[in-house]
Amino acid sequence: MKNLSPKLSALLVALFYLSGCSTSYYYEKASVEFDNLQYANAIQDFHKVLEMKKMSCAKIKLAHCYRLINDFDAAAPLYAEVVTLPESE
Repeated sequence: MKNLSPKLSALLVALFYLSGCSTSYYYEKASVEFDNLQYANAIQDFHKVLEMKKMSCAKIKLAHCYRLINDFDAAAPLYAEVVTLPESE
């Protein structure tokens, strides 16, 4: 297999780094929205986080958001997943 060019390698490293940054950005944004009782906005951002990366804490907060807006049909399957996570023991 050929070696990647230095420019391509740098681009791949930058993309990898930036994908992590965007996950952190959306998680922090969603957490602030959650703390400010803006659950509908937090739901959207927690979904963005979970599309990029599996994060137990995001899934737990997403379940709480749905429960707090009385959307029990959406909250129930998330809580069912959450209770099987190692963090729930």
